[in-house]
Amino acid sequence: MTYGGTIDRGTGTNAPSADTRVVGRRVVQYIIDSIVSGLLMGLPWLLFLLVPWEPDGEPASGGAAVAVGAVALLLTVAIALAYWVFLPARSGRTLGMRLLGLRVVREDGEPVSAVTMLIRWVLLIVDGMAGGLVGLILIIATDRNQRLGDMAARTLVVRG
Repeated sequence: MTYGGTIDRGTGTNAPSADTRVVGRRVVQYIIDSIVSGLLMGLPWLLFLLVPWEPDGEPASGGAAVAVGAVALLLTVAIALAYWVFLPARSGRTLGMRLLGLRVVREDGEPVSAVTMLIRWVLLIVDGMAGGLVGLILIIATDRNQRLGDMAARTLVVRG
C-alpha cells in the first residue's frame, strides 16, 4: 500500500505528500516507546529472582546465574527486535507512533520492511545520544525532519 505521493523536484523521486512536520509528536513518541520498550526489556531480568542465592549475596550456583543471564540477554534482544523492528515492519508503527498518529514509510511512500526498520533501530544508538538530543537536532535541521536512522534507511515519519 502506497501512502500517496508527488514527484520531489529536488530528487526526482516519488515522495509521500503526507506531512513530515511532526517534531513534537516524535519527541513524545520517543519518550513513550523508550518507557514501554524499557519496561518490556526489563522483564527477562526478573528471571534472576528464580536463581537461588546464598545469605552472603552470591548465587548458590555460578553456573545457574550465568545461564539465567544468557537467557535474559537473549530474551531482551528478542523483545527489542520485536518492538523496534518486526512490529513496525508489519504495521509501520510502534505503540508510541500508534498513540500519536504517526507512521514510518519509505521515502517513496511504500511500506517499510524489517531490514529498513533494523537500519533505523541500529542507528537509534547514535540518534539517542545525549538523551535523544542528536536525533532531535537532526530532525529539526533536515528538510524532511529525518534523524540519522531515517536518512540511512530512506524513511520518513509522517502523520497517518
